[in-house]
Amino acid sequence: MSRDPASARRWSWFSVAALVLAALPVRELVRELGRGREAVTPLDVAFAPLVAALPPVGPIGWVGDGPSRHEVSTARARLQFAAAPRILAAGTEGRAVVVAWTSDEERLGRLLHAHGLRVLARFDRGYALCAPEGP
Repeated sequence: MSRDPASARRWSWFSVAALVLAALPVRELVRELGRGREAVTPLDVAFAPLVAALPPVGPIGWVGDGPSRHEVSTARARLQFAAAPRILAAGTEGRAVVVAWTSDEERLGRLLHAHGLRVLARFDRGYALCAPEGP
């Protein structure tokens, strides 16, 4: 008794899927299927120290410098995602706290000087928490 090739392929995929599902502990399967917005993302983990240093409310300034506008906007988007519901606003005017991002050390010095900022704390991935210079 011979099966047609399409039927044999369907049966083999079904067998593989059944074996994989049978191998997963039920608790793990339920946990994976139940993941929702509460899930911790890699960005949450990477940005946790910086986000913890941000004020819980109020405007947060943003300045960035990199080799391309795409890199700067990507850096901002990643932080905005991790820092939500806080809002990053472009610029430094009227901001008590500013997050600066640069692709390298040389750019950071120029960026801080251009915007009159001082570094409060440094973080991974080129981010720095800053405040306006002054009294």
